[in-house]
Parts: sequence; C-alpha cells; structure tokens
Amino acid sequence: MKTDRYNPVPFDVGATHKRWMKRPGYAAAYEALADGFAALGELLRARQHAGMTQADVAESMGVAQSVAQ
Repeated sequence: MKTDRYNPVPFDVGATHKRWMKRPGYAAAYEALADGFAALGELLRARQHAGMTQADVAESMGVAQSVAQ
C-alpha cells in the first residue's frame, strides 16, 4: 500500500509579486487597493495594541464576528 506524503510546492510570495508587478493590469489593480490595505493594516495593529480579539471588536460594535473580520 502506497502512503501519500505531503510534498508542498515552493512558492516565493515576494518574488511572485515582484514579477507580477511588471504586468500593467496587476500593477494598476494593486496600486488601486493600496490605501484600503494600508487602512486594514492600521486597524489590525490598533486591535492588537488594544489586546482585543476579532470577537471583542465585533461585540463592541454590536455586530457578528464575521462582520468584523
């Protein structure tokens, strides 16, 4: 009987992003989303600094956790 083994395929996110940034469509879409990603990053840092979980944030907002993710 053959045993299946987990054999992940190497993937370099940084190198892939650098290569894809040479594509006009990708670069434009990435740049268009930059402000949103920056805002999300700041919210994540603020939540972590406050020692809050996603569930804590959702409860404080009065919404389901899926909304605060």
